[in-house]
Amino acid sequence: MWKTIAVIILLTTSFLIRAARIDYPSTYVFDEVYHAWTARAYSLNDPRGYEWWHTSSKQGTAYEWLHPPIAKLFQASAIRIFGDTSFSWRIWSVVFGTAAVGATFLLTRVLFKRFDTAFLAALFVAFDPLVFVQSRIAMNDIFVTTFLLASAWAWWKWTESNSVKWMLLSAVLIGLAVSTKWSALYGWGVLILLTMVRLFIFRSSLFKILAFTLTLVLVPLLIYVISFSQFWLQGHSIKQFIELHQQIWWYQTNLKATHPYQSAAWMWPFAMRPVWYFVEYGKDTVANIYAAGNVLTWLLGLMTIVWALVLFVVKKGSFSLVFVLVLYTSAWMPWLLSPRILFLYHYLPAIPFLMILLAHFFTKTTSRSVCISLAVVHVIIFLLLYPRLAGLHISTTINLWYTFF
Repeated sequence: MWKTIAVIILLTTSFLIRAARIDYPSTYVFDEVYHAWTARAYSLNDPRGYEWWHTSSKQGTAYEWLHPPIAKLFQASAIRIFGDTSFSWRIWSVVFGTAAVGATFLLTRVLFKRFDTAFLAALFVAFDPLVFVQSRIAMNDIFVTTFLLASAWAWWKWTESNSVKWMLLSAVLIGLAVSTKWSALYGWGVLILLTMVRLFIFRSSLFKILAFTLTLVLVPLLIYVISFSQFWLQGHSIKQFIELHQQIWWYQTNLKATHPYQSAAWMWPFAMRPVWYFVEYGKDTVANIYAAGNVLTWLLGLMTIVWALVLFVVKKGSFSLVFVLVLYTSAWMPWLLSPRILFLYHYLPAIPFLMILLAHFFTKTTSRSVCISLAVVHVIIFLLLYPRLAGLHISTTINLWYTFF
């Protein structure tokens, strides 16, 4: 009973800290000029939200057709209910950010069968600075992260039961992930490959191999097409659907833009180059929002990856450990080859898997007091960074101190 209460408290706390002052600032922040603006177009059933040849009627904004529509459809639903406000743009990010904490707990629990490991991993995610910031902004990264986690959890449940319902759920969830952001294709590929490998290892029948593999291939494709239902209902043609995807591919592979806060993918595990999202000056105060990482837990996470690799080499690592390691790798390493401009927030989908590895390492190799100490330090670092994650107005003197932190 106390375990259930502890999880409820963690999830409630996660939701409340994300929801607090979610309407501040009332103006678009960073890429909300694309995502929230396009969600507004979706809410009005304006076809320009899907059409790449239009310019925006509002200065400083642009229609965001570069990613599939799922996240923007969620945001549009809130706009339809609550009106076109900053609360509406961001509330679904809060929900998905909280769900990511829960999904981390569920995945870790089924992987390693330990409550302490699952709770510690979920706590790491709940108070991770980057996860927190992306849970409070109208972008699509927290959506794809949560769908990936949930799909991995359902897939693992399938390995334990061989029930088609879990495979179908995993397929639907990974389909939603890909329908949010193309970067989920790597995770999708991992699940397909592992499904085939597992079925071959256990010498499954050819029918079972085809049935489960095709489920994981065809269902996400169907979900992807369905995610564009508004596009189809607006009267767009298959030819325009193909042209849209050609435009997306061309843009993503040929973008030559630069940005003062861009970063290379190799920098992300070291929490280098935070992204400055917002600033507002008062008389003697300043409010900032930075998308930043926790240097301590991220670096410790890298150490656990080395530990996991060593276990794999000496054949003492479990398949569950390999599963998390592969998912982490698929969420991060492909970006090393990306030709386009990148930012720290692209690392977001990899963070929960890194935190799972970290929690597993500490609960397996250290004492409970060490785990508790690490959790406390992790939360303290979050609290110290909080003013610059949530846009709190602080004195310019205190703000100057942050430059040395």
